[in-house]
Amino acid sequence: MSVQIERITEKTKWQQLWSDMPDPHILQSWEWGEIKRSTAGWHPWRYAFYQDERLLAIASIGSQKLGPFCVMYAPRGPLFTHLGLGSPAVLSALQALAHQHRAIWLKIDPDIACAARPVQGNEWNDREAGQQFKSDLIDAGWQHSPQQVQFSNTQRIALSAPEETILAQMSANARRKIRIAQRKGIQIRSGNADDIPEMFQMYAETAQRNDFRIRSFAYYRTAWHEMFKAGRAHFLIATYQNEAIAHCILFHGGNACWFFYGASRDKERNRMPNHLLQWESLRWAKGMGYQCYDFWGAPTQFHESDPLWKVYQYKRGFRGCLIQGLGAWDHAPYPKLYRLYQTVEKIRSG
Repeated sequence: MSVQIERITEKTKWQQLWSDMPDPHILQSWEWGEIKRSTAGWHPWRYAFYQDERLLAIASIGSQKLGPFCVMYAPRGPLFTHLGLGSPAVLSALQALAHQHRAIWLKIDPDIACAARPVQGNEWNDREAGQQFKSDLIDAGWQHSPQQVQFSNTQRIALSAPEETILAQMSANARRKIRIAQRKGIQIRSGNADDIPEMFQMYAETAQRNDFRIRSFAYYRTAWHEMFKAGRAHFLIATYQNEAIAHCILFHGGNACWFFYGASRDKERNRMPNHLLQWESLRWAKGMGYQCYDFWGAPTQFHESDPLWKVYQYKRGFRGCLIQGLGAWDHAPYPKLYRLYQTVEKIRSG
């Protein structure tokens, strides 16, 4: 059965559709599409997919021109009203849009779990709906992308339990470090837009210490400020003797709160500010009524060789559940151009 596609250009309508989704992801929000437009030149196209007047899914898709062609990406999209309800039809409609836009590729990476397990467990349990959607992708000719953008896996904590239960479920070491921070004079305060330059300096210091690449100050100034102004970001800053030494930047909306950015200075790290920051972030998210706290990233391979292994050692002490996601998938209307693009990108990345 065919799918009707409606382009959404009104902010209010998109926000309503987004908030009505069972699990609206922050990267599919109106604000994120506008941030990527202003900072990276991704033009946002927002679509709703209907079948017999019943809403099946929505997708905010960024597009960048490459001569007469373009590349397209739906970060953490599409969002489905019910996974499995018309999924093949939505995939077919997305493919039609890729052809209509003359896209070299259309990349999607919906926030759909294929398997899950407790952080302290070893056995993965398949999620039937996620596995079926993966099969739908393969059957429709989509291919697992050689260029992943977001983290495939993540770690989440359900916030339905009382605070004392969430704390008790953490590792003894994590609880000990939270107490050390409290005992050694770490204070946590909420931040605002005036704190962004100092937060960036801490982020840059963290990137240098841990050898990862970051974007320019102009990018983060825009992204953090716009999300904060829209009520989609919350800043928490750890201080010692009134000096900022660490921070967490949370994005939030729908049912969830995401730990998107974290940073700390080299000094006073023995006072464990990051552990107290994380605990206060969890408390804030729960207090705001969110159902889920997402640590935004877990190793692809749960082994010491994985680039995320070191930060995972910090996150895993807070416990919760590990989610194995779908990752990014590409539809390529022009296979030869797609292969050429991948070759050029491989050369550029060294």
